[in-house]
Order: sequence, then structure tokens, then C-alpha cells
Amino acid sequence: MLSRLLPWSRRSFTHETNTPILLPLDILIEEELIPGYDALHFYHPNPGDILDGRFELKAKIGWGSTSTVWLAQNVRWRWNSKSYVAIKINATSHNREAVRHELEISKHIDSAVQHESGRRYIRTVADSFEIAGPNGSHLCLVFEPMREPIWLLRRRLDADKVTQDFLPFFKMYIIVLLDGLDYLHRKCNVIHTDLKEDNILVTFEDESIIDEFIQGQSQITDFGLAQRGDRQDPLIHPIQVDHCHAPEVLLGTGWSYSADIWNFGIMVWDLLAGEQLFQKLNNDDGTYSARHHLAEMIALLGPVPPELVKRERSMRHWQWTPSAVNAKGKPCNRTADFFGGPFFGDDGDFLDTNLIPSDRKLKDIVPDCIIDEDAEMFLDFVRKMLCWLPEERATAEKLQNHPWLNLTDD
Repeated sequence: MLSRLLPWSRRSFTHETNTPILLPLDILIEEELIPGYDALHFYHPNPGDILDGRFELKAKIGWGSTSTVWLAQNVRWRWNSKSYVAIKINATSHNREAVRHELEISKHIDSAVQHESGRRYIRTVADSFEIAGPNGSHLCLVFEPMREPIWLLRRRLDADKVTQDFLPFFKMYIIVLLDGLDYLHRKCNVIHTDLKEDNILVTFEDESIIDEFIQGQSQITDFGLAQRGDRQDPLIHPIQVDHCHAPEVLLGTGWSYSADIWNFGIMVWDLLAGEQLFQKLNNDDGTYSARHHLAEMIALLGPVPPELVKRERSMRHWQWTPSAVNAKGKPCNRTADFFGGPFFGDDGDFLDTNLIPSDRKLKDIVPDCIIDEDAEMFLDFVRKMLCWLPEERATAEKLQNHPWLNLTDD
């Protein structure tokens, strides 16, 4: 299998280097284009600067609304092949508690059993330090450098979608990521809560070390929103990006490790299809609509089980703190207020049946890369993750052994 797959990896990532173009200083680029950007909150280093007396910055490789990411080399370890790192320099406006939370989760993961196979597919914070800027202190997180998010890997393919020829590669990614997710759940008691293509990063492959090709090809990263799953109080506050919300999140019935499994199922579908599984999720004003989302779920997965409706009704009084701001800008402490519920009548029926699309069935929208004879097996794999009831979803450990992931016939 590896001998058949490796040539593709060799030729997919070679490209010509373009000559840099010098831009006028008044032209906004990168993080400067993000709405709400304030230069005073960001740290503005230059290539060649040395941070914390040891990290020489080489190039900026990423940016967002609250940070920039730089490729750097540890000048104390130049002789070491692992001397390159990625440094996330947080803006002074970024929530310091959120950064510290990611550090705490990383330390917790690092304190768990390290010799499990799934550990190598998890990227945690390797180091941290603070630097002083003209307008405050900047928390910096140090990571292993990665090549790209998995969605960018897919975009390199023709037509930005996975084809039958490349499906074995992505099956490999799914297998190792399930191994990493199983490690998080069983060994670390950690719920990621934000699994998506942006948070699955592909490592730099070394073609001269074939036996490491499989071991380090993708990793789960970004634990800023992760939660410990071994706490006593129920977890009910909103998690996940809009199109990945699990039913129990929308209904406020309490979520746990199985919410990550739902997330993973959505991510697998989106990755292979090149488009989101749930598509009509917004109100006319463009804001997210849980009603539309539930209607799409009903169309693709069938009716909501009465048991789930009963749970929603029994937990409507539960509140979380601190409050969270919903899509309409309203601070909320209850799930129904946050997502615009309730969604079911006294008889337990969905209130907005007119929103359920009649032309969408899961079996009719199978990704093009799945051949007809494998369609039922693939749908079985997906349905073991996309279950209404959280307790009916398969664990990451069991999903690794699903027959659809068998690579021998690919």
C-alpha cells in the first residue's frame, strides 16, 4: 500500500517559487484585512528577530483576528533537525484565560500515558513564554511546525474534491485521526469540542524516512476550546461551529465525548464531498438558524427520537455561566434562548415541518469518490457517527475497525 501511495505524495507538493512583489505600505494585507483589526494590539516583529533569547523568526506563516504565527528556529539547537518551531504570538486583546486554558489542557494531555499509538497524532503546546510589546504583554505558544490544514491538502487535488484515486490516502488520515481521538477520550478524558478541517494539520513528510510516513502524517490540534470529560457537572454550554452542532448541543440535553464523534462524522463527509453535509442553515437575514439545521437533520437522518425530545423538555431549566452571546447578539444562559427554541410541540412533533427539505436523502448525496458497491458500507460508517442519540454513536476505538476503512482492497 505505501509503495503505491508514496509517489503521489512526492509530486503533489512541488511548485515554483514566485518572485516577491513589493507592495506600497498603504495597501492592507493579511491580518490587517480582518474586520476589527487594531494594530496596537498586535506584536509586529521582523524576520531575523530573536524572541525569548532563543527563537529566531524566519517567516510569518499564519494570522488571525487575535494572533500571528511565525516559523522560527531555536538558535540554541541549530544542529538538531527538530530546531524549527511554529510560534503563535497572541495579541494583547486576546483573552489570556483562553490561552492559559489551552496550556492547561496541553499539560494534562502531556501528563497522560505517552506510549499509546494515538499520542503521535495529537499536537499540543510544546513551550510558552511572554514578550513585552509597546502596548502590553503578548503570550506566545510554541508548537511543532506543520505543513498545512487537511482542507488545503484536498484543495490541491483537481476540482477541490477527493477522487477515487486519492480516497485511500484520506482513509489513512481518517484511521490515524480516529486513533488520536480515541487516545484523547480514553486516556486523557478530553473532549475536543471543535473538530473541523482547520484543526487537522498535516505534517511535513520526509521521503527518505518511509517508515515514518504513516506515523506522522496528520495531527489533531487547537485545544483552546477543549473540555475535561471527567468532571461531575453536566456540560450543556454551546460548542462546535454552526454546521457541526450535534443534536444534544442544539437541544441542551448535555454533551460528552460522543459530541466529538458527531463532529468527526461531519468532518469526514465534508472532507470527502468537498462541501458541507448540512447546507440550508441560515435565516433570511443570514444568521444561523438551529430550526433550519434540525430540519436538515430530520431530512437526512430521519425523525427525532421521542427519548431525545423528552430529555430536552426535562433540561430546559438548566443554565450555564458565564453567559454566551448568540447569533443575534443576545447574552444567553439557557440553550433554548441561545438557539431560538423550543423546537417541539406538546405532542413531541417538530414545530417547523415546512422547513424539512423533501428532496434531500443521505443515500442520494454520497460523495463522488465512493463507488456504488461501497456506498452502503460508507453510509453505515457515517451513520455510526451521525446518530440522534449520543449513546448510540460508536466510539473512536470501534470506528477504527469498521470494514469501510479496510485499505487492502483500495
